[in-house]
Amino acid sequence: MILEKLRSLRSDHIWHQIYGFAQQYPNTYAALQVLAALVGYVYLLLFPVLLLAGIWTLGSYVVLEQASGNAMHFIGWTLITGISAMVTIQLTKIKFFSTPGITLDAPMANKLHLLLDKFADETTIPRIDRIVVTEQLSIDLVKTPTMAIPFWSSNTLVIGLPLMQCLTPEYFECAVIRKLLQYTKRRNCLIKWLHQLRNVWLLYMNVLSKNITLGTLPLAIFFKLYAPLYRDLTTPVAHRNELDADLDTLQFVNDEDLLQTIEAVIVAKIYLDQQYWPKIRKSLKENQDIDIQPYSKLEEMLKQGLTTKNTKRWLDSVFESESHRLKAIPSLRARMHNIGRARIRIPERLQQTAAQAYLEHDYLKIVDSVNQLWKQRHSRIPGHPVSATHSLIAAQQSGVATQFSSKAYQ
Repeated sequence: MILEKLRSLRSDHIWHQIYGFAQQYPNTYAALQVLAALVGYVYLLLFPVLLLAGIWTLGSYVVLEQASGNAMHFIGWTLITGISAMVTIQLTKIKFFSTPGITLDAPMANKLHLLLDKFADETTIPRIDRIVVTEQLSIDLVKTPTMAIPFWSSNTLVIGLPLMQCLTPEYFECAVIRKLLQYTKRRNCLIKWLHQLRNVWLLYMNVLSKNITLGTLPLAIFFKLYAPLYRDLTTPVAHRNELDADLDTLQFVNDEDLLQTIEAVIVAKIYLDQQYWPKIRKSLKENQDIDIQPYSKLEEMLKQGLTTKNTKRWLDSVFESESHRLKAIPSLRARMHNIGRARIRIPERLQQTAAQAYLEHDYLKIVDSVNQLWKQRHSRIPGHPVSATHSLIAAQQSGVATQFSSKAYQ
């Protein structure tokens, strides 16, 4: 408990130092962040460049027959070339994992694809190569590098099933268009680029840490240190990008709908974290043989738990107490001020959910698949009740992320 408090105080101190500097010296901060972002590119390119330089230098020694006269230099460049070759070969073999989840093609969730087509007709949005439904309460556009150096990437729209279960169709549309606008080049392209690299460098860290070899060790060590540091240093960048996305969304929806969408996600997260998931864990702890299907009843439980009284209490608490930390999402107070709203507006009660409206007849099938995905993921956590009960299911469902053909939106 004491260590957690110390870490919290340290995080607050770091955040205030970084945020204060960014506010006081915005141009200097922006320049430093560009340099910090380029460090990752420079390091990735370093080994191929050293390999070429080494080959050229060693070739010159051989051609000019100077190797014996410069033995130490020759040995040094031989080592540099050998290490660079080893790292470069491993760099070319890096395979970035596809986002795990239920991949939807056009025949599945046809209304969701039509919604993206509608947005593509109304404004410029990023190309979507793949749509994935996961078990998280979130929505994101994941950029996965298509080569060793992150110059080009594929785009995966990742939508959490709980997000669709906690939002009305109107609020869900608002959440989707907001996320897509966050990755368009409408304003502050530099901010967007710096923000996107936060996840890209973390992706390198995660991939390289999965399979450490002698060739990947220099890369793994570097990104283990660099990626978290870059993430923390660019927290003000992430805040600015989130606030810009809110402003861009106001061109397509009114401020009240945007605010209520933000609030609906906040209260759903509080309900899940404080009430729903603790009950699930308690049930599993009391009876490990029970077959939990957490997402099958989630929609019904959200409708019961997100009462007007609870919603108002939670929103008032978040509005009054939320403090700045090293998190990418700004406070509710800051987001409300950004869009010109001073008072909380209670979101509409759930009647029809976005999950029902957009997944239609595929809804139950997707819910079942996400249940299995949840069991598979938690079966890997040592000591978790699901580990013993569902280990066989996890093994059998290793291919639960059903693959369908992808569709690109221009």
